[in-house]
Amino acid sequence: FLAGEEVGLMATIGMCIHKFVVLFSLSSTMLLSNMDRGTNMRYLLGFSLITPVAGILFFLLFSGIDVDSVSGIPLAFAAGTFMYVALCDMLPESFHRKKQDVRSFMLIILGIVLIAVIGILFPHAH
Repeated sequence: FLAGEEVGLMATIGMCIHKFVVLFSLSSTMLLSNMDRGTNMRYLLGFSLITPVAGILFFLLFSGIDVDSVSGIPLAFAAGTFMYVALCDMLPESFHRKKQDVRSFMLIILGIVLIAVIGILFPHAH
């Protein structure tokens, strides 16, 4: 909501839809496990409450602080986490076919270099 109410609302809706899909996938996987139903339900309940509890804690802890001055650190952490997960998923995927090993790797490196160049040339671009 730092970028505006419309952006915040769309991001919240997107996170809720994403959370629903992940929870559906996780519950399907857990049903196939050997754990009992009660344990599965506790884990799913805990997973589904992570985001709302973290949001409430954030607003309680940072209600008196100028959010614009401290928002860079969590946003940088979130962006770094996203990049780490994306690379961990993309790098192994790029080496599945023997013919495309070098080409896929070079495209990933090109993408990283392109983002770095854009960041250097346009440091204030959003």
